[in-house]
Amino acid sequence: MGAYYIKHHPGVPTGAHPLRVQPVCAIVHAIGEVLACLLFYTTTTVPNIDLIYVVFVLVGGGTIIHSLVDGYISYISIKLFQDCLNQIINNQALF
Repeated sequence: MGAYYIKHHPGVPTGAHPLRVQPVCAIVHAIGEVLACLLFYTTTTVPNIDLIYVVFVLVGGGTIIHSLVDGYISYISIKLFQDCLNQIINNQALF
């Protein structure tokens, strides 16, 4: 989803607003994780788990936090290596 958005808005990785896309992607990712976990937890015999807490809080919340951290690390990496990336994109020699 993020790659599709960046394909149609190529200025996002280097622009001033790339972190606006990340929370939306994180929420969509968390919804998918929660649905997958609900499927597995409800079709298997897992003894005495608090389904709401485990699936929605731990899996959903953890996925959102993890996705946001990954997005911020990617954003910082792009900013740090922007000159090198521009040379690669423009097919210029690095050395």
